[in-house]
Amino acid sequence: MLPPGIMRADLAAEITGLSPAALRGMVRRGQLRRWGGTERYPLYYVGDLRAAMQQREQRKQPA
Repeated sequence: MLPPGIMRADLAAEITGLSPAALRGMVRRGQLRRWGGTERYPLYYVGDLRAAMQQREQRKQPA
């Protein structure tokens, strides 16, 4: 069982509408931080996912 606020990559991808590869890319670019797990099955903190998705939406909006 995972601690509260921690999410597996497959569930994070499903909720955000992104692919697991997109999440890995966000980690590589420093836009998202992994909170443990393994290389194959990373874990993410829900607050970090929320913040990353808000930043992503702000970048999409025209200035």
